[in-house]
Order: sequence, then structure tokens, then C-alpha cells
Amino acid sequence: MKYLLTIILSLSIISCKSEGNSDIDSSKFDKTIDKITKAELPSEEFEKYSYALGHRYIREAANDSLFKLNPLYFILGAIEAMDESEDYLSESQIKRLEMEFQQYMQNQDQKNKEKEMELFKKQGEIFKSMHDDYIAQFKKQFPDYKTTKSGVLYKLLRPGLGPFAKEQDFITFKSNGYYMDGNTFDNSLSQNQTKQFMLQDFFPGMREIMEMLNEGARIVAVIPYDQAFGDQGNPPNFPPYSTLKMEIEVVKIDKLPEGSEGLQGLPEGVKIKDIRSKRVDGPPKR
Repeated sequence: MKYLLTIILSLSIISCKSEGNSDIDSSKFDKTIDKITKAELPSEEFEKYSYALGHRYIREAANDSLFKLNPLYFILGAIEAMDESEDYLSESQIKRLEMEFQQYMQNQDQKNKEKEMELFKKQGEIFKSMHDDYIAQFKKQFPDYKTTKSGVLYKLLRPGLGPFAKEQDFITFKSNGYYMDGNTFDNSLSQNQTKQFMLQDFFPGMREIMEMLNEGARIVAVIPYDQAFGDQGNPPNFPPYSTLKMEIEVVKIDKLPEGSEGLQGLPEGVKIKDIRSKRVDGPPKR
């Protein structure tokens, strides 16, 4: 293994020379190669910790979608950073390369965002073409469906009991959410995991559905895109023209005490820190 590593490092030096890289003095590589090839397997705990951290970090860096890491030079740079001997590059050269790298990463990030947005818009056009047929399929599947004033189609699968939620009431519920192509963005109902949101925090079509449900109620609904995120969508999770199918079960409704203002006097069981951290303008992200 040590001989193989020596060969690999030596080949990397030759490659560096062949590319005419004037920043690196390859004559100084021998010292680092010697350190690596003479290293023993980790035995002490701190040595094992060091190995584990190096293994994890270099794997994460190597999987970065914006940058193709060369692990050999990464290791060489790390060794020299911990050594008091002369580095292969001067401090000014390293700073210049760091600045170039930051600019490179910014450019790559911008290219990736532009590519993702292009795919995002293309998916929106696909969803737009699927909309009418999808609505027709729901009507066929549930011939006794009903429609809200805004155009949300629904079928009440099980009625609930008790009062309905008002604007600042907290709703604990489970839901499955589907795009028109069948992919899911929410599967908390299938996984039997509850979520909790204020009624006022749902997007329009979802809020309209939740207003009709009390504790124990279960419903299936199709929310047209104009009652969800419209023809612009909500990047990166909801492309334009995202008509959504929702299966919802309400577990509990916590009502604010009469006369209370805002978030003061919360009912028992309401997890306000979760509410604040999860408040969104749409369904939970997939």
C-alpha cells in the first residue's frame, strides 16, 4: 500500500510538471512523500480520531457538486500546514489561489442555479399540460366530490368532532402531499408523524381545506395551482403550475384562550419553538 501511494504521488508530480504548473516546486515533494510512506497504522486513540476526521472531511469535500477535489494535493497541503518546514507555495501565492477559488466556486454556484432554474421552469410547463387531465381524473375517482368557492376539489373521507380552527388556532395534523406526476413532497401521514401549524400559516388552498376540518376529520383534496403557488411556483420545491393532491388527517386543534393576544397564553401542549422554526408559506419541504 505504501509503495502504491508513493507511485501515485510521484505520478501526480510528473503530471504537475507536464502541465507547466510554475506555482509548485516539485523538488520539495520528496519530504512529504517520505512522511506518508513511513507512517504506521493508527494505534493511539487520537491517531484514530485524526484518521476518522480526515476520512470524513475529505469524502465530504470530494462529493461537493461545485468542485472536483484532488485528494492528493489536499493531503499535501494539510501536511504542510501542520509542519514548520518551508511550504511549497508562499503565503501570497496561497492567498491568491484562495481568492481565485472563491471566485470559481461563486461562478459554479451561479451556473448550477441557472441550470436548476431552467429545469424548474421546464417541469412547470409539464405540470401545466397535465393540469386539466389531472382534475378530470380526480372527478372520475371521486364522483361525489365537492368544490370550494376558490375551486379546490375535495372528498371528506371521515367527519370529525368538535369546533373548527380559527386564524390563530394551532392545528396538529398528518398529511401526504403529491405532485401531479405522483412524486411526493410530504409523507407524514404514511409515517404517522404529526406536524403543528397555525391556521393562518397555510397557503390559500390548504388553509381553505383546514378551515373545514375538526379533530379526527380526514379528507382528500386537489388544490389547483392558482390556490397553491401559482404560475411562478416556489423554488426549489414547487415548480410553476404545481397542482397538488393532499391527504390530510387532523389530530388535534389547540384554540387560543378567549381574550388572549398573539402568542401569549398558549394552550397546553403547543410547541411554540417548533411553530416559529417551521412557519412557512407552503407545505413542508420534501
